[in-house]
Amino acid sequence: MLLDEKRVKRLLERTKCMNPERKQEESKKQSTIRKEKDNEEINGFNPIGRVHVVAEQEENAAVRVKAITAKQTYQFRTDEPHVNGGDETAPTPVHTLVGALSACLETNWIYYTSFAKLDVESIKVEVHATIDRRFILGREEFPARLKSIFV
Repeated sequence: MLLDEKRVKRLLERTKCMNPERKQEESKKQSTIRKEKDNEEINGFNPIGRVHVVAEQEENAAVRVKAITAKQTYQFRTDEPHVNGGDETAPTPVHTLVGALSACLETNWIYYTSFAKLDVESIKVEVHATIDRRFILGREEFPARLKSIFV
């Protein structure tokens, strides 16, 4: 199991989201539209999480990013390569985006395999992306974009 059993038990007890009986009860209530309050807590846990993200230029193409939640503020930086006007001091925003996708998938697989009590020793998520940089080179007919992502 990828998460220790105490952690899995605590998560399951706290959220009760994996409880099939609760899911059945909720599906029976679907005839009535139920608006959940943003501050509704289930066993001391608020399932509605919000994050406020602020990105601000530091210098040249370097950007400081702050992700602010109710309990914590996290910071990281992005930058661009020299050829794109940056100083190569941090991952690019696209690298950060692709990294966040792979980390999100990895985390979800860790939880899924742990909750399902599957005998898994490790999980490795690989994401390959193709970045179209022709826009940066003055080719306006090609929008700046991620051309493809393979998981």
